[in-house]
Amino acid sequence: MTRDEKIEAFRQAIVIQADSMGEGGWMTIEVPASIRADGRLRVPRPPFELWAVALSGGGHLVAPWKNVSPVGVKQGADDPNHTDWMLGAGLGPLDMKSGGPNPLAEELSAAAHAARGEVERRLLSFPCSVLLQGHAVRGRAHIPASRDDFPRVSDDGLPPISIVKNAGPDWLDMALKTFDLGGAVIVERGGEMAHLVTELRATGGGAILRKEKARTLYPTGSLLKVEPASGRLTLEEDELLVSERAASAFNAAPLEDDQVESTDPLPALTPGFGIVSHDPLRRHPSYHTSQYEPCFRLQSANWDLYAAWEYDKNGPFHPHYGYEMYLTIWAYRNPRDADRGPRPKFHTAKRLWKDGELSQAVHDVLYLIDPEARYVGKRLSERHARERQAEKAKVAELPSDRLLQEMRRLGQEEDSLWEEKEGGEIDQQDYTAMLSEYSRLFRLYTEVAGERGLALDMGEIRPFIASQEARDAETLARVDAQQRAFDDFMRSTPPQKTPGPRI
Repeated sequence: MTRDEKIEAFRQAIVIQADSMGEGGWMTIEVPASIRADGRLRVPRPPFELWAVALSGGGHLVAPWKNVSPVGVKQGADDPNHTDWMLGAGLGPLDMKSGGPNPLAEELSAAAHAARGEVERRLLSFPCSVLLQGHAVRGRAHIPASRDDFPRVSDDGLPPISIVKNAGPDWLDMALKTFDLGGAVIVERGGEMAHLVTELRATGGGAILRKEKARTLYPTGSLLKVEPASGRLTLEEDELLVSERAASAFNAAPLEDDQVESTDPLPALTPGFGIVSHDPLRRHPSYHTSQYEPCFRLQSANWDLYAAWEYDKNGPFHPHYGYEMYLTIWAYRNPRDADRGPRPKFHTAKRLWKDGELSQAVHDVLYLIDPEARYVGKRLSERHARERQAEKAKVAELPSDRLLQEMRRLGQEEDSLWEEKEGGEIDQQDYTAMLSEYSRLFRLYTEVAGERGLALDMGEIRPFIASQEARDAETLARVDAQQRAFDDFMRSTPPQKTPGPRI
């Protein structure tokens, strides 16, 4: 039995069990119209309510349910109740996974967790969701401006309560620092299987609660009381501020600052290529053209895009830009799934295309179907720059004699890589990757040494690389000498006379 067949068998068993419970076996939750046209999703009630309250010890308040799905359908150590209600609702097991096959995963996850909060409030009178149990805390709210803006104990001696955007891995260091200071963490998005929760579950360091729009509700410095055992989150010092913040949060766009991490200008979308979505019910305008030529491929984290020219060799021709061409662009979900995900197609009017416009047009299509993709490269560059700066700061802490000692040690290790590769201890791929890593480290050390004005003998520190560079320089000098000798010979030798025609 294939995996898809197993999933379908689970789904049928879940539906049968829920139907056998009558009206009490089903409930509806509100979802965006992009997921269901009527804004309602029918889910099996017992597994959904168990998923909502089991972590808070409220499973006895829910009708008995025998799990159909085993652990591990979605990921290791996942909750079978969560899998049961998703499959029973007609969803795929990965439809709530960010970056998975469902482009509406974030919207579906937000709707499911909002409905989960309603169940908690109804069954347990909880004003927030408990993702990880811990001790009660009375402390000051800390809303980090960046991932490096770590909390501290307040002036009045109270521990921090860090409020972050989501339960992703980017906030792990923030949570660990908060727990070290005796505080708690509040997230606006995420579930009990999110990275932050699973990483910290074994530590027993503190509590993680989920409260939508918490950064808007609780400003930095607010006096908060976190009670995980009862799922309560209280702003103690000013009830008027609570109502004002609640009104502001209700009218605010959720996570409106998630798109930008810096104040630098971001790349702008520049439509103007005449790109329109392809209507499958209408014949493509290039139907009668006689030539077809693939011309461009673009791969992002979530999409693969392919572009092709379609043109007629009997049509108009420009001496520089060539034939008038249609541009057709296909977009495929990545990773590909034959049974799931849209396959959008776009095309342009027939026109002359100029240099550089092809890449811009394909990128515009990517940003049109996946607006988040326009920020990925910038965020990755910023993250790499922060990581490099942090690593360089650690190197800069070394005294000068220790820095030179470390560079010699790295040089000796680098020098031994060739022997390890020849001896079969490492393969060519590992050899190339390790050489690249040593080069990166030496650039860091060399920068710090240069800023201190230290004299470096790289031939003594990196003997193998120095010998390679010497050989390369010798080869280049020999080739240059040969070329100069050839040029001198050609300049000094008169051209041969071409004999005239015979009469």
